[in-house]
Amino acid sequence: MADKVPVKATFDSAGEADGLSEFVSGDTLGYAHGGTGLTALGSALQYLRTNAAANAMEWGTVAGDIEAVTAGDGLSGGGTSGSPSIALDLNELTAASVNVANDSIAIIDADDNSSKKESIADLVSGMAGDGLTATNGVLAASGGVSLGLVLALS
Repeated sequence: MADKVPVKATFDSAGEADGLSEFVSGDTLGYAHGGTGLTALGSALQYLRTNAAANAMEWGTVAGDIEAVTAGDGLSGGGTSGSPSIALDLNELTAASVNVANDSIAIIDADDNSSKKESIADLVSGMAGDGLTATNGVLAASGGVSLGLVLALS
């Protein structure tokens, strides 16, 4: 099916319709009458928006709010254009004063491959077993458990 040439009304100085004619190149249909008032399509990935004066339509380009991605403590990467990425960099972290009862560490849960945190006290309790006991996050060896020490001298 071919595009059809629309018909438009012509108006006199009093705003009264006084005739009909065809649209010609460059004519537009204003938004008040169901059109956009634009003479051309926008460019790829543009969108139709109301102008700043709120009295006409215009084509706009998506402009994001993010101007930069900056890596903080323990992270590397970032950037100000394109698709910046951030990576975990544990070497940038400072050493902690460990509070076994209250501190947590990050782990990868092997059951569902998700990142989680676990308290150090619970982790130590989870390691307790045959010959090892855990109390308040402290491991203790008992009953026939021997610990070996290997020294390398040069």
